[in-house]
Amino acid sequence: MRQACRLACGGALLTTTLFSVFPAVGADIKESRKVTSLDTVIVVATKSAHDAFEVPGMASVVDTSDPGISQATDYSDLFQNNPWVDFSSSVRRNGQTPAMRGYDGDAIITLFDGVRQNFDSAHDGKFFIDPSLLKSVEVVRGASSALYGSGGLGGVLAFETKDAADLLKPGQTTGASLSTGYQSVNTDKMVAVSVFGRNDAFDAIGSFTWRDSGDIELGGDSGKLDVDDRVLSGMVKLGWWATMHSAFRLEFLGYSNNSDEPNNPQSGPLSDPDELSASSPVERDLHSYTTKLGYEYSNPSNPWLNLKLQTYWVNTDNQEKVLERTGVNLPGDKIARTLDRTGFNADNQSFVNKGSGAAHTFSYGIEYYHESQDGSDSRNGSVGGIPDASADYFGAYLQDELRLKRLALPGEVLFIPGIRYDRYASDSAVLSNKDSEISPKIGLSYKPVPWLMAFGNYAHGFRAPSMTEIYTTGVHFSIPRLGNNVFVPNPNLKPETNNTYEFGFGFDFHDVAEKGDGLKFKASRFETSSKDFIDTEVKFTFTPCCGTTTSVNVPNASLHGYEAEGGYENSRFLAGVAYAYVTGKNDDTGVYLTNITPSTVSANLGLKLPEWDSIAGWRARFADKLDRVNDPQARRDGYATHDIYYEYQPARLTSLALNIGIDNLFDRRYERVFANAPEPGRNYKVQLRYLW
Repeated sequence: MRQACRLACGGALLTTTLFSVFPAVGADIKESRKVTSLDTVIVVATKSAHDAFEVPGMASVVDTSDPGISQATDYSDLFQNNPWVDFSSSVRRNGQTPAMRGYDGDAIITLFDGVRQNFDSAHDGKFFIDPSLLKSVEVVRGASSALYGSGGLGGVLAFETKDAADLLKPGQTTGASLSTGYQSVNTDKMVAVSVFGRNDAFDAIGSFTWRDSGDIELGGDSGKLDVDDRVLSGMVKLGWWATMHSAFRLEFLGYSNNSDEPNNPQSGPLSDPDELSASSPVERDLHSYTTKLGYEYSNPSNPWLNLKLQTYWVNTDNQEKVLERTGVNLPGDKIARTLDRTGFNADNQSFVNKGSGAAHTFSYGIEYYHESQDGSDSRNGSVGGIPDASADYFGAYLQDELRLKRLALPGEVLFIPGIRYDRYASDSAVLSNKDSEISPKIGLSYKPVPWLMAFGNYAHGFRAPSMTEIYTTGVHFSIPRLGNNVFVPNPNLKPETNNTYEFGFGFDFHDVAEKGDGLKFKASRFETSSKDFIDTEVKFTFTPCCGTTTSVNVPNASLHGYEAEGGYENSRFLAGVAYAYVTGKNDDTGVYLTNITPSTVSANLGLKLPEWDSIAGWRARFADKLDRVNDPQARRDGYATHDIYYEYQPARLTSLALNIGIDNLFDRRYERVFANAPEPGRNYKVQLRYLW
């Protein structure tokens, strides 16, 4: 009854809202566009606003309104220009999980408007909001536990949704928008509408997006990937300035996905004879709701109190109706996983000697959240791989940003030390697990002259083992007429930790070839040593069939890699290029780690056509072969893909924007790391947007 009410109420709210945000009509096409994501202000990396170029680490911003990205239908589309974020698991919407710096899944912190997203499933994704609602994504690479706690091993992906101010033109108080789009590779159809407004005391936006898509055509006439999904995604955001310096914010995000696909959405086609029961078809009904209440206080005359408070509740419910017999389940059986999270954050900043030659910005705060997970199987009661369990997390952090200008050294120094304490405890019906961790960090960047910078940092990261990794029981997979591979719990699982050292440099030139142009570049090398790396150990046997699966700690592992990003822009052209490489091994056995990705380069070239109110562009991604693997079946050939895009925004009707593009222009057949099927083939895309 409680679940039925939750779904009905959430659906009613989405339906009655009848609004949706879409990617905003971009700035006037004649205006200059950003060359790279280094040209933007980033907050997540240090909790303070900084030019991404000066941060002592690698951090960048994805602007969802950029041509070529504004038509994104899933999350892998958003990172086409970012080789350091790879989606190596599936092209199905429900199977996408990101990988950064040799880590994936729960080792990367995911935030939606500052709210942690922790849905824990070995094969299902965790991005339960439509990309059309997003304004930007901040991407922080490397250990981030000193600010964000558990999960900060590979980095942070912080997604920000749109506000009324992002869509209203100067002087406007109300508005509405409409967007519709189509892409050919999976017949994805989208309609989105939005209404929004603001005045001196209030702002509000209401949102609704609808999508319907089918089987995915794979590159090089490789067949199709079975999937049929229907998505409803919406949001309501209300803001109230109670005083000149304080504001309350209420937010609701809703997501509903009904699909027919394999119960493991990361598997290959259902018709593949090599696939086991993990790819049995199910009817999936997935719902996720996030409710957040926040308060902010900031007064320029009070340097000590710049306060942000938020409390939130996240409910994610995934139900699967079995369509064909598999293992212990028969057609009609229902399997469900529900995760509830309730949390609270309090963050404050205090400024000392602001504007002087030795200025401090102290950031400090606390975080608490409680999670409970329930799994059910209509036939068997309990369900394999989804234990009933709960967990509590608490963390407190302190960080100082010391900016020194023209004191002991010429130029400017930014010195950022920080530390955080975390404690967690989880338990199931018969087992428990608890531990604590201290995560220090220190970063330093130096600009002897305005156009040159060098940086270095050290950071400690950790990830508490998930409830599923510790307590999971039941059947992992079955081989007909032979037997089952079963999960074995491991209550002694330790937290996974790492230590990362990183060094890099960058330069930023202006007026290089003509007045007003710009050239920017930043690169780094990192070395990561990992302790108690959490890995899944599958022991397969034929007699008796079919062995066990359990989570284990790999005592010592190491990773290293390189990243680089740069770009140039003038009055006619813009160009960007980015590079990422990571590799890693088990130090005790010499075997390769399973989350490494191939050396990859992305390139983007745009041609500004102000005489036709438009911009045209080409984008490419070049990946080297992957042969640093232990299993020959995990090898992947290198590949190169090419996309083209075009955006038209008429000068006489700036509220209208048309985007068209072709992805995988030459219909290349290629596979990403550890994917069980080729990537999508040639894809024709079109989107029309109008803003009132």
